[in-house]
Amino acid sequence: MKPVIKECARVLKDKGTLLIGFDIGTNFLSSDQHHIDTRFPYDPIANPEQYNEEDGYQFSHTVGEQLSALLRSSFEIADLFDDYNSSGRLKELQIPSFLAVKAVLHK
Repeated sequence: MKPVIKECARVLKDKGTLLIGFDIGTNFLSSDQHHIDTRFPYDPIANPEQYNEEDGYQFSHTVGEQLSALLRSSFEIADLFDDYNSSGRLKELQIPSFLAVKAVLHK
């Protein structure tokens, strides 16, 4: 996570804007969206039982890890909003699954 954000900061000009979406973890908690059955962090390399061939390799990061990576790389959070899965139980219950962030770089 941190190397990706650092690279974004390296290539953007001062006051450049980064629009980024983060998974906030709810999608990783359950294999069926009805029961919490997955431990964190979701890391299929360290925990091979978490690998799903259909989804490929995915890794969880906490909201704190994601936002602090932005802040520590000289980004200012200009705006953000919650977003939802397009279908499924989490959508039915209106439980956010993603965070969309607009961040501005200050070199």
